[in-house]
Amino acid sequence: MKDKVAELTKGLATEEEKVRAIAKFVGQEIRYNAWAFGTHGYQPFSAATIFERRFGDCKDKSILLRQMLAEIGVEAHPVLINAAYRRHDEKLDVAMVGHFNHCIAYLPATAERAGYYLDATADRNPIEYLRADDQGAKVLHVRDGKGEIVEIPYTAPEQNEFVRRYDVQLARDGSGEIRVLDDSSGMFGVQNRYQFGGEQGDLKQRLSRVFAEAFGKVDVLEVATSKLEDIGAAAHVEARLKAENLWTREALGAALRTSFDPVPILEVAAEAAESRQFEVVLDRPFRMRTTVLYRLPEGTKLKDLPADETVSLAGLVEYTMRARATPEGVEVERVFTLRERRIPKERYADLRAALDEIRAAEARQVVLSDTQSNESTPKENK
Repeated sequence: MKDKVAELTKGLATEEEKVRAIAKFVGQEIRYNAWAFGTHGYQPFSAATIFERRFGDCKDKSILLRQMLAEIGVEAHPVLINAAYRRHDEKLDVAMVGHFNHCIAYLPATAERAGYYLDATADRNPIEYLRADDQGAKVLHVRDGKGEIVEIPYTAPEQNEFVRRYDVQLARDGSGEIRVLDDSSGMFGVQNRYQFGGEQGDLKQRLSRVFAEAFGKVDVLEVATSKLEDIGAAAHVEARLKAENLWTREALGAALRTSFDPVPILEVAAEAAESRQFEVVLDRPFRMRTTVLYRLPEGTKLKDLPADETVSLAGLVEYTMRARATPEGVEVERVFTLRERRIPKERYADLRAALDEIRAAEARQVVLSDTQSNESTPKENK
């Protein structure tokens, strides 16, 4: 084990680089194997045994991670946790094994850095982003024969971002070629690592299924990604697509969408405010940043831009949508931020009103006209 740690950390200068290398090894090279029965359902094997066998469950992998980090002088201790995506209030005032279903590790703070958690089963998570179903949990730290209950915070929306840019070259028949750049982080970046990493053989097919939700049938012409298995590098996905029916013909002209990725929480406040009895509990804070650049074909011009929109519910929800004419055609930028996952009942009516405004903004369209007609000049955004 000492030799392996030396091999993994050779040439690395900082603690962060060394921790990342060891976490990647334990996450990706030690196979996860669950033990739900017998003594080992509760008692881990030794670090030496786990290292030799190259497999183990969550507590085994955490124990091995702890021992390998100790070889570089980094302290870590085990943490018991209930891993869950939809998290309720966790009552830990009574000692029960059933409170917990998972084990991770905690690296205590030093003079140089804050303390942080590592989940050795999260083989595609950067060390800066804790596995999504670990966040928000009340956990039990086990250290020096003592236990301490601590609550893990959720990652801030700025570190949990869906980020996409679309560059769309329209044809006069409504089809187009689309260049997509995805630089998402946090949960969205991890999803990309799992969805598009690994074997590249069927990558175009996987991408076509994802983008069919926005465009219908697509032809994936090219795909390029960063090394998505490398948890030390940003997750980047780039693709070139061919799609049909990118605009719809209406009485006023050809209508274009302002976005291709719906905001996922817009339907949560359907109940009338006077009927609401409980708070709204959502998954986790996040941010969406999307940009769509439409390059107009010869013979068309911009007729109408959707009005800009800003919606803000202090401390909870923020939304902006901006559309502008460009030399190529039109560009629409949109940002949505959810800052808190729990919306108090007292603020439900405000949330419902804010989401109504956002839904209305999302329904707006860019309108084009034919330059060969006698249409009026474009109506600029105010």
